[in-house]
Amino acid sequence: MIAVSEWVAEALTQEHGIATERIRVVPPAVDLAEHDPERVHGPRVAAVAERWGLDLGRRILVVPGPLVRAHGHLVLIEALARGASEDVVAVLVGSTDAEPAYVREIERAIRTAGLGEKVRFGAPPEDEPAALQLADVVILPAIEPLPSARVIAAAQAMGRPVIVSGLGALPECVQPASTGWIVRAGDAGELAWAIGRAIAMDEEVRARLALRARAFAAETFALERVGRRLLDLYDGLLSRAEPDTRASRSPRG
Repeated sequence: MIAVSEWVAEALTQEHGIATERIRVVPPAVDLAEHDPERVHGPRVAAVAERWGLDLGRRILVVPGPLVRAHGHLVLIEALARGASEDVVAVLVGSTDAEPAYVREIERAIRTAGLGEKVRFGAPPEDEPAALQLADVVILPAIEPLPSARVIAAAQAMGRPVIVSGLGALPECVQPASTGWIVRAGDAGELAWAIGRAIAMDEEVRARLALRARAFAAETFALERVGRRLLDLYDGLLSRAEPDTRASRSPRG
């Protein structure tokens, strides 16, 4: 069986009794040629900013979709209410039609916290690399375990700092204190601290983080590398199956 993360592999073993030797972990793949900050230029980024109604002079936090409770949007709103700087705006990406009741709950939390100018919804972008290039920080403060997070890998391929909660497969997608931060799930105070650290980075520190993030993505999630792991796995399986196949096709005496 192929698992998309170590967390999924462990769940298959512990919850479903599948032997560890029958499981291979193959992480989600990211096309580094497509997700290359050197190839994503201003007009593409400006188009996403216009689609989301953003002022490019502000610090932009992007929370990848979908708009589901598991992604922890309410924790982010609480964190921002604790004192986010005036030039910060958070974009909650996803269709507002998917879970209308949850979206209304988010809207109430935004109004209660007085964050009407700092939090907005953004339709899923057609140009993911440009949307990630637009972000100053990509945040996924999940409150439930997620089996994988390809978009967090993609964000690092774009050289973006990331903040995730320490649930499910998310910690596998980040190098803490190197490419981003891992915070306790549901801890708005710790999330606010991480956001403050990410935003406060000067350009030199941000540039070094971007290099580390892209190197980590290339080493772990590059499409060619992940594809090769899959092909090698299939080759091994076919090699073991070949003797049985030949025997089944041998002429009968």
